Amino acid sequence: MAQVDRINRDDPNDLKKIFVRNNAGQLISLDNITNSVESTTPPTIYRFNRYKSATVSANLAEGYTVGDGVKEMERIANKMLDDTFTTSLTGSARDFAESSGNTMFALLLAIGLIYLILAAQFESFIDPFIIILTVPMAFAGAFISLWLFNQTFNIFSQIGMIMLIGLVTKNGILIVEFANQSREKGMGKRKPWYTRQGNVFARF
Repeated sequence: MAQVDRINRDDPNDLKKIFVRNNAGQLISLDNITNSVESTTPPTIYRFNRYKSATVSANLAEGYTVGDGVKEMERIANKMLDDTFTTSLTGSARDFAESSGNTMFALLLAIGLIYLILAAQFESFIDPFIIILTVPMAFAGAFISLWLFNQTFNIFSQIGMIMLIGLVTKNGILIVEFANQSREKGMGKRKPWYTRQGNVFARF
């Protein structure tokens, strides 16, 4: 690979000053037998996971969270890029996505562990199921509260919902335990009603 001095190769027109011999031994200018095309290339090729990559960074507008930014970037990527492109998050956006996935896993794990512990405590699979049924209703109230106060479903609200599981299951345990004790004392599944007939109370 030959190379001339820097002073003789700073300008594309310097190629005209380079001569080569043809099969007849004559000197001809290099531009008579070649076509030159100007193009640009980046000074550095960045790679991510062994693929050529480009980094797109942006700041959040006022009133928006990292989750909103991630959703918007995914929407733009799905609209602008074809199947030959792949995207990946880095920085705080990646930390948010990973923490959100871990939090959802912790949420499901907490529900599963609570059910197994309650099943062992009550020695029944029905009573814990009744207690766990209060969790979706509590989640519904939590989402309604987020909507009313114009809050987002972020990492902090997810941690709050994990704590909410403990609160509602504690109340459910007390209610189910009281109901079981009442039934052991002879009370029926339905609360008895009393009516007064003169000086006598009739139960039905």
